[in-house]
Amino acid sequence: MYLTVVGLPQNRVSLKGQYSIKQLMGDNSVADDAKSCIGYYSNHQMGRVVSITGLVLNPDDKAIPCGRLPLAYPKGDFKVYNLETNMQVPVRTEGIVSPILPKFSNIDPNKQWLDLTDPRFANWMDVSPSK
Repeated sequence: MYLTVVGLPQNRVSLKGQYSIKQLMGDNSVADDAKSCIGYYSNHQMGRVVSITGLVLNPDDKAIPCGRLPLAYPKGDFKVYNLETNMQVPVRTEGIVSPILPKFSNIDPNKQWLDLTDPRFANWMDVSPSK
């Protein structure tokens, strides 16, 4: 299979730590998020304007989630086809998260630009340590 992804960081390790783990766990009141999400703290800085429920986000509010690593998450869906049969190959999205990873919690779907409970997002946030 050949897959081309445009705008995807080649080295996510460089983005490790550039998000708020406490926010992903459901605590949006943490004051030190500004340090871990520096430059990517507000909805405006993240370039996000619509919540997951379709409401307009306040550009000055803290982005949920904030940080460069969540910003780099590829939000689109894709389909995979078998080139020989031209039949779509199912892509599993459930049961793909390791049980040792923390469980993320939504804070307020009306104020967040991404569903924090999406298993694909949980896998994205699990950056392997550098060697």
